[in-house]
Amino acid sequence: MLSCSSICYDLERSLIFYRANTFRFCGFQEVITFMASITSAKRSSICRVILDMNDQGVRADPVYRTYIDWNSYLNSSTGVKEHTDAAVFLQECVDLQYLTCIFNFDKLWQSAGQLRDFLALIRYEFMNASRTKPSIWNIPTVDFLIYLDHHHRPIRLSQATSAVLDQHLPLQDSAHSLSFRCARAMLVSRQISLAIKSREMLLENEHVRDPRLETGRMMKLLLPPRYLQEAIRDAPLDFSGDDRAALDRMNSSAGSVSSRTRQQVERSKNVNQLGVIPPRPVAKYDAEGLVTWEIRKIGDIRFREGKFQCQVYFAPPAGVVWEDLESLFSCDGLKALRVYYQNFFRCTGTKLASRRLRRIRSLPTPRQVFAMARGWLAPLAEENKRLWKAIVRDWDALQTKHDAYLALLEGA
Repeated sequence: MLSCSSICYDLERSLIFYRANTFRFCGFQEVITFMASITSAKRSSICRVILDMNDQGVRADPVYRTYIDWNSYLNSSTGVKEHTDAAVFLQECVDLQYLTCIFNFDKLWQSAGQLRDFLALIRYEFMNASRTKPSIWNIPTVDFLIYLDHHHRPIRLSQATSAVLDQHLPLQDSAHSLSFRCARAMLVSRQISLAIKSREMLLENEHVRDPRLETGRMMKLLLPPRYLQEAIRDAPLDFSGDDRAALDRMNSSAGSVSSRTRQQVERSKNVNQLGVIPPRPVAKYDAEGLVTWEIRKIGDIRFREGKFQCQVYFAPPAGVVWEDLESLFSCDGLKALRVYYQNFFRCTGTKLASRRLRRIRSLPTPRQVFAMARGWLAPLAEENKRLWKAIVRDWDALQTKHDAYLALLEGA
């Protein structure tokens, strides 16, 4: 019988754990530490991240908190370095769908002038972020959520507001000027949204592909490999348990790391030179007969001995093996099957159209593949309905592409 710790360990090693959960970090430092301690495949599977920047400062007492000035922090050498490294790891999350950055401006400690300067800083960063350097401003799924005073009125700077206000609206510092603060913040957020739209239209006219125009998954920004190497090298993974515990007890701690992550990174014998915990050897098939090895791609599909078989390219040292189609009905296997069909549908033109027509007729349709996989995906439909709807939508779209491609070949 498996123990609770072994079950949790096996669960954390599965990619569905990272795809289905929401990860909340307090500041850039926690993002760097956690992302550097997991593999690139796990980073690629993360879909939802909440970045709570309120715990980036110093906790003076249990009731009131003293926070740093965001203008000074984001423009300092420390802030720039931590922001760059965190952005590198976040841009490694190629399936990232929701990234929320939360800032809390309480009227008890934050002046209206600092709020105005911070909103101006966000607008400047949005408009001047370099496309060739890592930055959270370049991630198309980012959503800046600002809470004003103890009433927690949210203002989302990534969404356009419908308010049309006077640009010369005064911004006062008194406790009774909350309405003026909210109005001014909404005005600035509207200006930011309009500026972003204008920039997108300009880039579109110049035939430059802007990642914020993507409506589906986040397009992975092609950054030089040195950014990732520097971020992994500088990640704070080389600390002992006593030092980490002492740092967490300090009032000036810049951010705490969860005990589970701390226990993992303390085991130096399990961490390689890149700060990544290597996967331990696992069986090729699980209890349900599904492949558990890392799948790189699917090269071909054939019909042999009354069933479909797939040519699977596994990660080294496994190599290339022919596997039954039913053994690939895991999340990673279905993703590889979708990629295979999408690459097949990209072949256009009339040359060799008859051969491609015979080939596509010999393959199972995406609808048939998904119908065979429903039995294995039934638990997922009950546990995570949102993810289940997304999977169904992807396979329906793939079937539509299949029908259109088949009609194109038949008419050639």
